Amino acid sequence: MYTRARRGNLWNTAFAVIALAVVAGPAAAQSQKVYDLKLQSVDQPSNIGPAEILPAYTKLVEQMSGGRLKISVFTAGQIVPTGEIVNALVD
Repeated sequence: MYTRARRGNLWNTAFAVIALAVVAGPAAAQSQKVYDLKLQSVDQPSNIGPAEILPAYTKLVEQMSGGRLKISVFTAGQIVPTGEIVNALVD
C-alpha cells in the first residue's frame, strides 16, 4: 500500500526519468559524432615525442573516447612553421 508521500516520490522519480530521457536522447545521438583533431609537435620526427609518446597518447585518447576522438600527429613544420604554431592557434 502506497502512502501519499511514497506516491509523491514515485511521481518525482518518474518525472526525473522522463526528463533525463528527453535531455539525454539528443545527447546520446550527438555523442556518436567523430572528431578528427590535428596535433603538431615542435619536435623532429626522430625525437621520442613524435616517435613514441604521441602515438601512444593518441591511441589512449581514441580508446578512452570510444573512437569518437581521432588525433593525427604532425611533426615540426608539417602544418605551419614551428615558430608560428602559437599564432596559428589564434587564427
